[in-house]
Amino acid sequence: MPGGVRLFVRETTKFKTSTLKLFIHRNLDEGTTPAAIVPFVLRRGCRGFPTHRDISRELEQLYGASLGVDILKSGERQILCFRLDCLGERFKKGRRSPLDRALSLLSNIVWNTVDEGGNQFSTASFELEKRNLRRMVEAIIDEKMRYASERLIQEMCREEPYAVHEYGTLETIDELTNEAAFEGYQKLLRTAPMDIFVVGDLTLDQVEEMVLSRVPFADRNGPFSKIKPPIRKRPGRGRTVIEEHDVNQAKLAMGYRTDVFPDDTRYPALLVGNSILGGGTFSKIFKNVREKKQLAYYTHSMMERVKGLIFIHSGIDSQQFSAAVKVIKKQVSDLRSGRITDDELDGAKKALVNRFRTIEDSAGRMINDALEILIAGRRQSGATMLRALPKVDLDQVVDACDGIRLDTTFFLREAEGASHATRTAARSSMGRLP
Repeated sequence: MPGGVRLFVRETTKFKTSTLKLFIHRNLDEGTTPAAIVPFVLRRGCRGFPTHRDISRELEQLYGASLGVDILKSGERQILCFRLDCLGERFKKGRRSPLDRALSLLSNIVWNTVDEGGNQFSTASFELEKRNLRRMVEAIIDEKMRYASERLIQEMCREEPYAVHEYGTLETIDELTNEAAFEGYQKLLRTAPMDIFVVGDLTLDQVEEMVLSRVPFADRNGPFSKIKPPIRKRPGRGRTVIEEHDVNQAKLAMGYRTDVFPDDTRYPALLVGNSILGGGTFSKIFKNVREKKQLAYYTHSMMERVKGLIFIHSGIDSQQFSAAVKVIKKQVSDLRSGRITDDELDGAKKALVNRFRTIEDSAGRMINDALEILIAGRRQSGATMLRALPKVDLDQVVDACDGIRLDTTFFLREAEGASHATRTAARSSMGRLP
């Protein structure tokens, strides 16, 4: 493959479709917003298919193929994602491969965008997607659980690129120009690392021949951008940040740092530990915070695995803040010290095994799992994890969870008679770079 491009193929007859995902990688920085708008503009039309309707018609001609775009964040990188699902090779009608035709469409969309004057995207498409991007960020502000989660990340990782939202901020969206977005994208096409994943009944050689014949890689002659590795810090001193908004239900978000990452042999045990902590109805915080103490309407924990972070999210009454924090801290302490029941350990392992098994039931999940392995340097594939998880014992969980430390607590509570002012404050918080 050309420089800076990697191709991965999973040959299987398990699915009736072939799935292709193209990932374009870049560092999270001040160029985040110009990059974030690009996939949404590109899906509006290209030179071969000038309008969104033309693209839809071509997808219909491909026996109901589907196209999707997205913006992802993993560690300190922003990822532009393009996905195509098309009819599997063994079901094709005629001589031409459905994936080959789908690749031709994707190549048109990504590399032959409709431009105006050679230095900007279609004005109509750009302005429409700029408004849509702004609405997506505003939706985060209006959905208080998501807002609390993002504000926790901003505060906890305020000196790390990870604090930047993958869409950018209201401020950077408002300042974004068509020319800047177009110029940045042309640079990405020349210099950004790219990964292409395909799952379907094709061989690596077949897919490589199609990609090289359909994708115009001629301008990719380097030097290629260096993607920064994930920043992994030690926890701070346990900061607490409180904001007041017009919320019906207060939101508590607690961020913990660990010393176990996907390239660590203790990684499967940490996954089990997080599941014991807040992975389901069997978990410590669900049983103790929600059921026994009735301090939360909902509560769960989740991991940012690339950076080794654990986030605990709860919906509570404002007056229960201190009590809820105290009980949650107690559950983390019990996890670290090994006060774990057999039911908690078994429930956590079964839940994780079921989750990893579902990866094999979805081509998209297979690809996402493979991408995480590449980004995080994870040693274990999904199949390896399925073998390792049932063998995790109590001592291994304690060892992996010993380094869990509270870094930041974010509390979003109600404020009487301040709805307009607090909504304005929320938009200000999401409207600036941390």
